[in-house]
Amino acid sequence: MVDLFLIFFIFCTRLAIRNECQVLYNEYTSDRHKVYSRRGTQKSEILNKEIDVFTLGDLLRWYPYRYVDRSRIYYVHEIDNSVAFIQLKGRITAFETFGEGRRRRLVAHFTDGTGFVDLVWFQGIRFIESKYKLNTEYIVFGKPSLFNGRWNIAHPDIDPFMDDSARPEG
Repeated sequence: MVDLFLIFFIFCTRLAIRNECQVLYNEYTSDRHKVYSRRGTQKSEILNKEIDVFTLGDLLRWYPYRYVDRSRIYYVHEIDNSVAFIQLKGRITAFETFGEGRRRRLVAHFTDGTGFVDLVWFQGIRFIESKYKLNTEYIVFGKPSLFNGRWNIAHPDIDPFMDDSARPEG
């Protein structure tokens, strides 16, 4: 049978909760001379500084600030101000550039058949134009906003749509 305490210790060190796990492990094995890598120390310092996690108990009681549900795909006609983030499935029908120099922006017209949304980028215009193809199905995720009477999503996350038969198993 696998030693569950050893698995717990390995789990803790992977999460960089080094101090609490070290004490527990030392009590369990009576090994006071365990050497730890710098990487674990660096990770624990990051957890300490960014999310105030110092012990295993802190980690167990820590909850993310926000949860964004990406399980639902909305239609364009369902967009309103009540949803903070939205996920859409559809096609890019056209690209347009507006402005000159530093004020230049790229707008992609995106539709799912029920309406249009403008996808807007202010940086990386050439890369975006070359990366995304017209009339290819994509999943778009971002925060919708209303500008001049049209819904737009600035700098959206875009992934190619894969139906169930094209997805890798595992």
